[in-house]
Amino acid sequence: MEKEEMKKRIRSGYVDMYESQTTDEDIQKGFQLIEKEESVIGKIMAEMVSDGDDESDKLLNLYLESTPKERALLDCTLIALCGWSLHTIIDMMMKPEDEGNVPKEGVHHANKGISD
Repeated sequence: MEKEEMKKRIRSGYVDMYESQTTDEDIQKGFQLIEKEESVIGKIMAEMVSDGDDESDKLLNLYLESTPKERALLDCTLIALCGWSLHTIIDMMMKPEDEGNVPKEGVHHANKGISD
């Protein structure tokens, strides 16, 4: 499959499909979980471990092919999950090992917000 076709499938297969699936009932269920103080992150982690598939390529393609607003939403989601935005994680992974995984200035982190 060509790269452009893969990008098109990923974009239409995820963003467009899920955009219309969330209902008012789903939103109400989310508020109920907040009230019950249920750990959504724990469930997400358990599902990631049990899945066994590394979906890194899909996540990166989805992120790279997204609009700026969609990327911001993905970054906010990842900050909630792990404390770092995807663009910061990418930056940390691209640094040589001898430089360590210290993010560059102006990154998004849950505990700091945007650094100067």
